[in-house]
Amino acid sequence: PDEEAFGVLPGSFMETQGGALGLSFVGDRGFVGAAVSLYDSEYGIPGHSHHHEEEHEAEGEHDEEAHEEEGNPFIDLEQTRFDFEAGLKDPFQGAEALNLRIGYNEYEHAEVEPSGEIGTLFENEAIEGRLELVHLPVAGVTGAGGFQFGDRQFEASGEEAYVPPVDTRSYGFFYVGQRNFDHINLEGGVRYESVSHDPQFGQTRSFDLGAVSLGLIAPFESGLTLALLGDYSTRAPTVEELFSAGPHLATGSYEIGDPDLDKERAGNISATVQFENDTWLLGASFYYTDFQDYIYEQATGEEEDELPVYQWTQDGATFRGVDLEAEWRAIRWDRGELAISGFYDYVRGRLKSGENRNLPRIPPQRWGLGARVNWIGFTATLD
Repeated sequence: PDEEAFGVLPGSFMETQGGALGLSFVGDRGFVGAAVSLYDSEYGIPGHSHHHEEEHEAEGEHDEEAHEEEGNPFIDLEQTRFDFEAGLKDPFQGAEALNLRIGYNEYEHAEVEPSGEIGTLFENEAIEGRLELVHLPVAGVTGAGGFQFGDRQFEASGEEAYVPPVDTRSYGFFYVGQRNFDHINLEGGVRYESVSHDPQFGQTRSFDLGAVSLGLIAPFESGLTLALLGDYSTRAPTVEELFSAGPHLATGSYEIGDPDLDKERAGNISATVQFENDTWLLGASFYYTDFQDYIYEQATGEEEDELPVYQWTQDGATFRGVDLEAEWRAIRWDRGELAISGFYDYVRGRLKSGENRNLPRIPPQRWGLGARVNWIGFTATLD
């Protein structure tokens, strides 16, 4: 901390490679296909150090030939994924399509010490599936319903294993539909989901979750579109929020979970106005969300293992925000155009009670400008 650094940032190297191979059979009434994808990445961790790093330096255990960023640990990540998908048109009377998706994923990443030893190993094995039926119009309503399931086995071992091994299972039922009237489109959805976290050490936590939404979209011939949306949803706490207990050096903190956390509940309303013609695209969205039992990390002011301690907790909170966008198609010529664009977004999150009601880790306001040129099939952008 007392030295100035110049040139190459230690631990900033990265090398990534991957690929995928898939094969499908497509017929008149449907298709069936499968794919496998591989992903490997190795990257350093700038600013990341361990208490025993000085000991490694004294013993001269660095593998300088393999990694130029001497003294920094690095991540060795591997992922293999298998996907299967099938679809059938007009499977039976009243149905437009029946679709099935199944995915299986093996993931692991190891934090490797400068000596070449594995300090912490994270392993994740998961399977997920979705069966969806799209129905023909019923009383003017078109939509789709289905079933989803998932099973995830997570395990961490080593000096930075701040979460115990956990098996997470979930399943859910859903339906989404829409009804078009003369000048208004009505959209809605409903979902039920069950989630359970079964840790190797500690009590199993199960949550019954639900969500419902209703939206109105009103397009006008002038190019103006108005939309209103209201929804209510719930979310189960994650494994990290429930069972963390140890140093999380990737974020430079000591995290403590709360196994008694309740599910999050949120009511949201939003309004969108959009206008588009041959020259302009203008849009504005406003939203307000009221949370019960919002889950967040609270700094305790204490230190553990020379790291600031953060406690997962929950409380009532409100979010309000705005998203603005504009595009001006300034110049047009034969087979080309120049467009100028801009955007702005802002969100404010606050607790409902307490002396300091400002929530941590809320994204800052952002603004941006851009230009885009299209010409004979080529596109160039500057942002």
